[in-house]
Amino acid sequence: MYREKPEKMREAEEKGFTLIEILLAVVVLSVGILGLAALQISAFKGNAAAMKMTDGVAWATEQAEILMSADYTDTMLDIGDHSPIHRGANNKYAISWNVADTGNNTKKITITVNWSEGTGGHSTSVDFLKPQDM
Repeated sequence: MYREKPEKMREAEEKGFTLIEILLAVVVLSVGILGLAALQISAFKGNAAAMKMTDGVAWATEQAEILMSADYTDTMLDIGDHSPIHRGANNKYAISWNVADTGNNTKKITITVNWSEGTGGHSTSVDFLKPQDM
């Protein structure tokens, strides 16, 4: 036979959350916040790497403009590898270039920019052709 509980007992059982429910909600919320923090750190690292890559390309482009404005017989455009020059804060970026004769009064110039980041090294390259002045 089913007996109904007194009204006061029913109210006491139905009010609020239990301690276990609150703890479980706090744990779930904490895991979510930690996940967002990890994403934020990853985004900061990605932005820093992108900025350094942009700087490397900018240094390569600047050197390309310098070499394009040089006379075809300038020593900067002698065939072969050229020693690195350093640019940027703390001379972080090493810019070197190679000049190859392609024939037809044209030189192919490959500019490479190297820099260190953390435990690894990175680089970017720019190629262009320099025609002999007519």
